[in-house]
Amino acid sequence: MDTTLRDGEQTSGVSFSAQEKLTIAQLLLTEVKVDRIEIASARVSEGEFQAVKKLLTGLQQII
Repeated sequence: MDTTLRDGEQTSGVSFSAQEKLTIAQLLLTEVKVDRIEIASARVSEGEFQAVKKLLTGLQQII
């Protein structure tokens, strides 16, 4: 279980783009071999919801 994408953005000054989130998630799943990722709270904002949607679409290829 990895919380990098959720907890990382709660750090002051840290904000991942949708593409950065996708790259990090892909590496966590394929290289680090984590079995679950907490990516965000999709209801924080419309922008976050769209980023989560894009991330899930991008990850469908590898899961």
